[in-house]
Amino acid sequence: MDSLDFERDLATARGLADAYVPQNDQDITKRLLVAMPDHAPTEQGQWNLSRDILDCTKHKAGEESHFDVKLQEIAEWYKVCFLIPIGFNASLRPDPNEYLSGYPENMPQYQKNVLRRDNYRSVISGIVDYDSATNGWVKKPFDLVTFTQPAHIIPPFLGKCDEQALVWTALERFSGLKLANDLCGQNIDRLENLFTLSVGEHSGFEQLIGWLEPVPVCCLNLIRC
Repeated sequence: MDSLDFERDLATARGLADAYVPQNDQDITKRLLVAMPDHAPTEQGQWNLSRDILDCTKHKAGEESHFDVKLQEIAEWYKVCFLIPIGFNASLRPDPNEYLSGYPENMPQYQKNVLRRDNYRSVISGIVDYDSATNGWVKKPFDLVTFTQPAHIIPPFLGKCDEQALVWTALERFSGLKLANDLCGQNIDRLENLFTLSVGEHSGFEQLIGWLEPVPVCCLNLIRC
């Protein structure tokens, strides 16, 4: 992926998506195709989405381009294969007790591992896990404690999906990362896909109303909700 071609293709794709005229209030084509390249987490993901938009301009000689229709089809594909599955499953809130870090004798091993790796505290707020403090796992003094939960970066329902499922295809295209092979099945609970959050923080991320944004300071992120 040549850097000059990437910048040119990204700018062209943004312009094409931005120029699209919505057919009605329910038409999310423009909003979706403008936003997705901007929010893709990698340059490869941005390039993939740019190519999807640019490919809509292709047509055989003598044929009508049907560019707007193709844009609508691309937006609908990402909506059906990516946004709806992720959003719907995010709305299926599990029993909070399923993830609470208490009762260590009943805690799955992956929860113990991620809690230990994250030094028994939320990676965002730094507040110490209540049960870890109660059980003496945290040696240094602490002033504030909270209940924590292991939060999945890639939602746990995807672990039950076949590698060939369209939701994986759409997620990999958006992210620019090969994810299905590494995260299918029980691999969805691997440490690289987990981090410790307070119950409130986890709720915000889980419902897609909270997220992290990078700021121009090394190793820092801004919390949005």
